[in-house]
Amino acid sequence: MSRPYFINVDVELSSSDDISCVAIELGDRVGVLLSEKVGEACHLNFECVGYSGDGGVSNVIDTLLKLLEGLSLSSKKYISNCDKKSIDIGYNSGAEGWLYSKISNDLLIRVAGLGFELNISLYGIEPTARVLD
Repeated sequence: MSRPYFINVDVELSSSDDISCVAIELGDRVGVLLSEKVGEACHLNFECVGYSGDGGVSNVIDTLLKLLEGLSLSSKKYISNCDKKSIDIGYNSGAEGWLYSKISNDLLIRVAGLGFELNISLYGIEPTARVLD
């Protein structure tokens, strides 16, 4: 049987402006999951490169926030004008047991201060899910 586990954290942005400059500035510090224009909306989703569930939810969010806070004023302006700004925490549901994750008030204040909402995505068990001995 598999237990629930933390997968990763994604940043999800949507805007009527072309926000590809944000991905370009972040470069190889992030892995771009989605960068496309659909109709009038531009979408950009990315995650930290080299992080896995072992880094912990708070550590990954902190790293993403530092990347966002360190952007140029131009990129920050594009982000502030986004219609959607989400930080999405992904978990695998597992088949048994439970999982506890804590996010500090200070980290939540930083997320809110940048105008982001916090989402939690729970994914069903996958064939490659971690199996308990």
